[in-house]
Amino acid sequence: MLKFLKIFFLSLFLFSIYLLFSCSPNKSNITYTKEKPLIEPDYNEIIIPPNICPLNFCIKEKGNAYFVKIYGKKGKSINILSHKKLIKIPIKKWHKILGLNLGDTINIEIIVKKNFHNWVRYQPLSIFIASDSIDPVIVYRKIDPGFRFWNKMGIFQRDIETFNEIPIISNQATRGNCMNCHSFNNHNPAKMLFHLRALNPGTIIIDNDKIQKVNLSTPYTMSYGVYPSWHPNKQYIAFSVNIIRQIFFAQFNHYIEVIDYASDIVIYDYLKNIITTCGSLSTKLKENLPEWAPDGKHLYYILGDTSDDIKKNRYSLMRIPFDTNNLSFGQPEMLINADSVGYSISFPKISPNNRFIVFCALDFGYFAVNHRESDLWLFDISNFKAKPLTKINSTESESYHSWSSNSRWLIFSSKRDDGFSSYPYICYIDSFGNDYKPFLLPQKDPNYYKFIYSSFNVPEFVKGKVFFSLTKLKQIALNNKAKSVTFDSSVNIDGLSGATWLAKKKNYPK
Repeated sequence: MLKFLKIFFLSLFLFSIYLLFSCSPNKSNITYTKEKPLIEPDYNEIIIPPNICPLNFCIKEKGNAYFVKIYGKKGKSINILSHKKLIKIPIKKWHKILGLNLGDTINIEIIVKKNFHNWVRYQPLSIFIASDSIDPVIVYRKIDPGFRFWNKMGIFQRDIETFNEIPIISNQATRGNCMNCHSFNNHNPAKMLFHLRALNPGTIIIDNDKIQKVNLSTPYTMSYGVYPSWHPNKQYIAFSVNIIRQIFFAQFNHYIEVIDYASDIVIYDYLKNIITTCGSLSTKLKENLPEWAPDGKHLYYILGDTSDDIKKNRYSLMRIPFDTNNLSFGQPEMLINADSVGYSISFPKISPNNRFIVFCALDFGYFAVNHRESDLWLFDISNFKAKPLTKINSTESESYHSWSSNSRWLIFSSKRDDGFSSYPYICYIDSFGNDYKPFLLPQKDPNYYKFIYSSFNVPEFVKGKVFFSLTKLKQIALNNKAKSVTFDSSVNIDGLSGATWLAKKKNYPK
């Protein structure tokens, strides 16, 4: 009986192979159409880096079998014949054809078998291979979408050249607490930080082999450190300190808002374990989202007013000169006045070549991921002109974004796929600041995003894999004690100036 079953299933398998290959596409049985085939994700007419993993996809056209030919001007074509709509491209052949056609176009030709004898050939899809490579690793936090559940989350690193994803740390290893705001110094995987909240709180700072947990709260600051930015050349990390609250709205399009009742900016010297600030960064207004310039000579940030009307609260784009020799600041300068342009500015990110700033533009506030209208704009530092990035934006929220180390690629979070979850998209930016059609971060299974039910927050490019002792990190993270920091006694201002004034006026808890 067993022998009979083996023969039966072998015969069935061979018959299915016969049906697939018995009528392969050739000139006599192909009908040509001027239409281009629909695939998912949409990779047609995009620009990709030469070191990206295969762009696996699903063919959306109906058929019984599918023939795919990937070819360029140089090298052998990649030929795939399948009875499934899901097309997985051999990784070695893919990287070879990309390398041979650097700075040129490759095409994807799709022929669909409609019935036993007839095949339909669609117009080829085109993909341009840039000569500019991309950083090999992306780090992001994966968390359930929405605003309530965060008991299962983790910070992951993804190899761009393959599909390999591994956790840097999961909150399942730290007893289910919240972890957020991961950040790197100059895309360096050996210099990383992130916050632990709720259970055993503190900020984990990793500098090569040294791992420490610090408590950035002092009697002279209104909170722990929140939004971070590493100075590119010195041991300084700029943090915002914030009193943050959530407001819920009775409407579908905007059901939640994250607001600051107060916020200032402080500077932490993690080698000397000292926090300091200055009068321009600690005022009654709201200084938030610090971002160091790549040369370290300016600190960019956003500045909000103290309006009682939440929907009129907008943030302007600011910068302040910084002297690295004596740790002193100059006079702040307003780059974009929110009231003048009619939108609020959030998450300014400077390109590593110090030429452009990409920021979120939204109606009010700064928490862009909760704003459907949030779009990405580009500010040219050389001429102080801002413009929307026309190819990137969609009708849903475009939020957190990060530059590649060569200033040619931008990764950002978008809700364009379902209006709920944030997924990572990659876009090419040329030397003139022009953006091109973005594409979804490829996965081994093209249907991956339909079943993952996670948002990808704060995607960051890194120059290599993050390596450190996970055992040591867990021990430090689970330790109840975080090292206390000292507030700089030489300055006559603190990180409470905004909070003190507001707390007295409105009786908000500190």
